[in-house]
Amino acid sequence: MASRQGRIALQLTQWVGGTIILLMFVFILADYAIQRSYFQRYVDEIAIREVTGLRNFVERQQIPLEDTVAQLQVMRELGQYAESSDRNFAVFDEMGNVLVRSPWAMPSSPVEAEKISRAPSTEYVDVRRVRIGDSWATVAVTAYETRGAETPSYGTVAFIISSAEQQQMALTIWGLRSLLVLGMIIATMLAVRIPVKRFVVRPIDGLFMAAYAASRDDFQKLPPCPCDNEFADLYDMFNRLLGHLSDTRVGEGPPAETEEAAQAPEDTVE
Repeated sequence: MASRQGRIALQLTQWVGGTIILLMFVFILADYAIQRSYFQRYVDEIAIREVTGLRNFVERQQIPLEDTVAQLQVMRELGQYAESSDRNFAVFDEMGNVLVRSPWAMPSSPVEAEKISRAPSTEYVDVRRVRIGDSWATVAVTAYETRGAETPSYGTVAFIISSAEQQQMALTIWGLRSLLVLGMIIATMLAVRIPVKRFVVRPIDGLFMAAYAASRDDFQKLPPCPCDNEFADLYDMFNRLLGHLSDTRVGEGPPAETEEAAQAPEDTVE
């Protein structure tokens, strides 16, 4: 009879490996959620810090707003020359009109543009999500007040950070970590299958084959146990059991006649 060793090892691998794969899948999803949250919080902190610096630049004492806007225009042209599209800024007056902005600061959609030009709801910084082109951007908006001229100027400043680069970085890191986890899954399944097959399945297979042989009146002793654990004691006990069965079969002698065979008439020889 063929051994069932392969089937036992397959079943054990399926159960253990399936559990490991499920746990690793949950880990990958949780890791992606935590990583994405961390990157978003990191971008929010940068946007708040940058828009605060921009507001302080606009609110400089004894400098008219027109001069500040002219300096920002130079910065705008420098950013356009450097093709820096991941970080942008915009300055608005109190009516929401654009005074100066970097080339990629404003989205084409009026609804999304209104999210940038709208004044903050508090005296602090508002952080908003705006869709610019095919990607989402993080926008930090705060109000300013200049006192460099006789009449103070009011308005809002916005600093826009495109999250496309951050998302790409997050996905790249997550992909590398997922490949690492996949390698860990394969290594773990091999690490489980090999020792289980050697220290559990192989001794069970020897016992199974010996039991099958004994059911066919073959009472040969088992070979030495392939591993040094509790199965070695089980092999010794099974060998003693096979010896008792062999002695019992030898002492029984030939099988007794049945009652029908005893009552059957003998054939007469003419």
